[in-house]
Amino acid sequence: MENYNDIPVVTAEPEKEGGKGFAIASLVLSICSFLPCCLPYIGGFISFVCGVLGIVFAFVSRRQNFGKFSTMAKAGLIISICFFALNVLLILFVLVIYLLYFIFGISVAGLGILSEFMYY
Repeated sequence: MENYNDIPVVTAEPEKEGGKGFAIASLVLSICSFLPCCLPYIGGFISFVCGVLGIVFAFVSRRQNFGKFSTMAKAGLIISICFFALNVLLILFVLVIYLLYFIFGISVAGLGILSEFMYY
């Protein structure tokens, strides 16, 4: 406590906001999960891992920030969840196409799915 003209003055330190590093990492990884999302095989794996790590880092940031999400951590969490779900849907789509072709012998062109993108 300090005295200023014989009046006691109490100075308070600003609250420390922790977890900024993990919030930034969550946001960066969530953005990076979008880039390889549409690449076949290895890109999907990289996107999957970046999405999971983005979600984990957002929650670690929350824990270090005394139970509150910072804005960057919220953005990283939302973007990571969106691209993680998109990646899971793409994996399921590819698995269904493989099952249709290899087990049942049905080709994608025969179903008329994506026929406008195929060259004859």
